Amino acid sequence: MFENKVCVVTGAGSGIGQATAIEFAERGAKLAILDRDQEGLKATSTMLAGKDRDTLSLTVDVNQASKVEAAFTRIDETFGRIDFVVANAGISGSPEDGLTADMPLETWHKIIGVNLNGAFYTAKFGLKQMLNSGDGGVIVFISSIMGQISNPGISPYVASKHAVVGLSKTIAAEYGAQNIRSLAVAPGFIETPMTDIITQDEAILGGVLAMTPMARTGKAQEVASFIATLCSEDASFVSGGYYPVDGGYLAT
Repeated sequence: MFENKVCVVTGAGSGIGQATAIEFAERGAKLAILDRDQEGLKATSTMLAGKDRDTLSLTVDVNQASKVEAAFTRIDETFGRIDFVVANAGISGSPEDGLTADMPLETWHKIIGVNLNGAFYTAKFGLKQMLNSGDGGVIVFISSIMGQISNPGISPYVASKHAVVGLSKTIAAEYGAQNIRSLAVAPGFIETPMTDIITQDEAILGGVLAMTPMARTGKAQEVASFIATLCSEDASFVSGGYYPVDGGYLAT
């Protein structure tokens, strides 16, 4: 399905990013995987090695614009094109940080830096290469169900996830004529290292499941498969939307 296509995935060292890289490789794509966690990247690279796909692995902190730009230059030099960009890199907040008035400034800047600035840098430099090729492409932002609702105590995370939805919609409006689609995927409670604090606490998990019509948490593979479908020709007229993968959580 994705033979001769190139997919860039940030935050590919674990969780949804790792599952997405593997999903695209299984569908025939070449991969550029980015993460600041070298050990995570090694693990993903090992998993991809058995897929017999060309893979470029780059250690990058997406909050550093110059590093992201350099990474995309390297990707272009290696593959000569970019077809899909999955802006997945992200970090979460903690209710222990406090409500907004008490939120440490360093926490705000750290989370906004990765989740919003990092997504912007990733999209900016990915777009430039898609425009240069003239072949169009797809950018997928990984938002969250917190991109539509609120959660007291994690205001920077909620703000960042709302913001990337707006960024995605704007890109869809700006570049649709160039055959570039932009979408925001909104995972709910998915079993990844980021959600261990929830899935490993029976009391918290029970509350989450009570608010989820499907009464279970999701798998990273379920999100990855949906991302790949959105990037496929089966979704060629789909752009600008916000797409929950949440077991019905937002429907309640």
